[in-house]
Amino acid sequence: MKWRVMLLLAGMPAPVAAQQATAPVAAKQATAPVVAQTAAPVAAVASAGDARLKAIYDAEWQWRLREFAQITDGLRSKDDDHLARVTPADWARRSAYWQGVLAAMAAIPDAELSGEGRLNKAVLTESLRAQVAAIRWRTYE
Repeated sequence: MKWRVMLLLAGMPAPVAAQQATAPVAAKQATAPVVAQTAAPVAAVASAGDARLKAIYDAEWQWRLREFAQITDGLRSKDDDHLARVTPADWARRSAYWQGVLAAMAAIPDAELSGEGRLNKAVLTESLRAQVAAIRWRTYE
């Protein structure tokens, strides 16, 4: 069920097999409001919240390229002329930075975001939470 919700948030239809599997359930729920039965694609309407979120994740990406010694090469990134620093102090600094990014994203109410913005926020939030947890558990060692 959860993956279907994620697909709907992304504006993608559920696979045909999943649609057929839920057909008997949909027939039983014929009295449910039409809005609950149909899944319209999420409109990608840019808003002030979307602009704030984009500024945050663009800045985080540029910081990440510098932090991990990467340079942009067209649409890709490649290694720079030096290696990234990997001392425990460097990892603690990265954790503090990412916690700041998480706080900045949390300050943007989901109601101010388009569907695409909410999805981008959710994905980046979970990615950064995983990074912070990995540092807390010292998986870099």
